[in-house]
Amino acid sequence: MLFQKHGINIDYAKLQGRYILKFMLIEVINYCTRLLEFKSDELFICVNEYNKENVSIIKDLCNSIKVVNIITKNNGYRELERNLEEKGIYITVNNNKRKSLKRANIVINLDFKDLKDYNVSRNMIMIDLDGSLQTNKSFEGIYIKAAEVGTSKVMRVFSEYEKFNKSELIEAEMLKLKEYETVRKYVRMNKFDIINVFGKRKINTQEFKRIVRNGKVA
Repeated sequence: MLFQKHGINIDYAKLQGRYILKFMLIEVINYCTRLLEFKSDELFICVNEYNKENVSIIKDLCNSIKVVNIITKNNGYRELERNLEEKGIYITVNNNKRKSLKRANIVINLDFKDLKDYNVSRNMIMIDLDGSLQTNKSFEGIYIKAAEVGTSKVMRVFSEYEKFNKSELIEAEMLKLKEYETVRKYVRMNKFDIINVFGKRKINTQEFKRIVRNGKVA
């Protein structure tokens, strides 16, 4: 289904919550930790492509997460590590396939295609922006590839397109803004929050309780 706004065609068949993940990673992490009833002080990010948007995402996450670990083979992130250190912001960059993800609780995948060569935590929470990450057969954690956003505000776009899903309308608005920093300002201004996350289907609270019950997250 298509609609046009300000000369931009929006295809709702393609709006499945993936862009919400990218623009609301902090809120997705907070949603997960609320259900797990623990605060995450450490985050792992899998990324190889070095570009402006990925760097913006990492810098934004550094403002909310105490320890940010970058798993990459791209030396550009070594330079980012040095530049951030000069500003008093500390990240770690490595690509140790045996150790780097072994103790991870929450992992964000920006562009890895698979983790078959990595020794990973079997019960971690994987937030996959790529949407097609191949996990190991032993993986028993939570795999998130989409999210649903909500707001208590009455927004103009809701009245203009009453028949459309509100989360999809918000996602379309995010896409029109394009730049990561601009979308983040839009998210904060409208006080958006995450109301559901999805893998192959909606992930219910029992899945998070299962991880807590088994003592897999600390």
